[in-house]
Amino acid sequence: MNYDYSQIAAKAKKLIKKFGVPVTFVIGGGGAGINPVTGQPVEAGPGEVVTAYGVITQYKLNDIDGTLIKQGDHLLLCEALNPIPDTAQTATIAGVDWQVVGVSPVAPGGTPIIYKVQMRR
Repeated sequence: MNYDYSQIAAKAKKLIKKFGVPVTFVIGGGGAGINPVTGQPVEAGPGEVVTAYGVITQYKLNDIDGTLIKQGDHLLLCEALNPIPDTAQTATIAGVDWQVVGVSPVAPGGTPIIYKVQMRR
């Protein structure tokens, strides 16, 4: 028997909207910033602007390894949205631009509940 996670996803979205902050992603075309793989600048391109809500938090000190997670990186717990954020994008939160470094969905049973978005300035 499969469990229907859609109610949990709706509850997560409601709570993130209530306690989180608006986050603006540029979907498609990529945003300006630095490519985390090559270290080269990425120019801004045309794309769809999508506003979602998220809760931004810091990584625990024991999670920071200096390679995958660097000092100053933040974790954004973002409501599930479509299209999924990716590393070619920037996210703007309270007027501050962040480079999306990684995205991990929390999707039990294939239903996206939230996205864990690693962000770097």
